Amino acid sequence: MRKFKKKRILQLTDESFTVACTLLATSITRHGQDSFVLSIARGGYKLGDQLSRLLNLPHYKITASHNASDAPYSKTNNEVKISTSGDVNLPESGTAVLVDDICGTGKTMIEVKSYIQRTSGIVITQTATLCRNIGSDVLPTHWVWDVDDWVLFPWEDAPRQVDMEPLPSPKQVYNSLGG
Repeated sequence: MRKFKKKRILQLTDESFTVACTLLATSITRHGQDSFVLSIARGGYKLGDQLSRLLNLPHYKITASHNASDAPYSKTNNEVKISTSGDVNLPESGTAVLVDDICGTGKTMIEVKSYIQRTSGIVITQTATLCRNIGSDVLPTHWVWDVDDWVLFPWEDAPRQVDMEPLPSPKQVYNSLGG
């Protein structure tokens, strides 16, 4: 279950995003070579695009949503909605690193990974997110920040009249594989 202090909104700056992407790419490379990057759109698309460039891998997307809306502190839906209509056709097989902007509950990553592995020959070997909510029982393979409040990403519109606090400059990647 996601945990929020509801004291401020954490803000990821463009500069910290760039540094985080470089750190994540290094960590991903250290733990194996995948065939492509698969991002969960909308939130994970920018991360997937940047990682695909840094890793020199093709980038594909799948659209999924778990939150009821994009509004801060919005509730999650009971079901993760997955849609591939309008998405670029996914490869029939290969290994992929699955990326999203945040692991809130972890349910989106779990459901997308399950869907991909049920409907294709794609094997998800690693997962990566920028942030992981401290209330999540799910650990991505790689993530940069543990967060205790809502996060505003550079590609999102800022809500009005809300206290914002920038995320600290990233120094490391957390890794559920060890090392």
